[in-house]
Amino acid sequence: MSDDSELRATSDRMLLILDEIRNAELAKRQESPGTESFAKLAYDVMELARTVSRWSELQLRQANEALGRQGPEDNGRVLAEVPARRLDEILAEWRQAEIRLSQAQPGSSDADLAAADAARLRLEYRALQEKKLQVR
Repeated sequence: MSDDSELRATSDRMLLILDEIRNAELAKRQESPGTESFAKLAYDVMELARTVSRWSELQLRQANEALGRQGPEDNGRVLAEVPARRLDEILAEWRQAEIRLSQAQPGSSDADLAAADAARLRLEYRALQEKKLQVR
């Protein structure tokens, strides 16, 4: 089940993806239609848009999971108040997911879940790394 820091990380990553779409779209405006560079940027925008769609599905699943675990300790804390997770925490979970994946029967639900966890954690790690680089 997702916790608040995972929800925060998913939200942070969504914002980064949207920034990537904006940057690619702005770059595309600087190219002439009918050129290879214009077509490549159009493709990049499409791929990023697909990622946004998949990411929003993940956010919906996390939101529905959060509905089931609201407790008195939450006291109306908003997502913006949740601190981002540390890189070493994400990396440890990512390694665990990779180990689970290597030990799972290929094609099994355990393998699918481990692969999804590894992918999500890889993206979370990357997003936090990018955010730290932007702060510098």
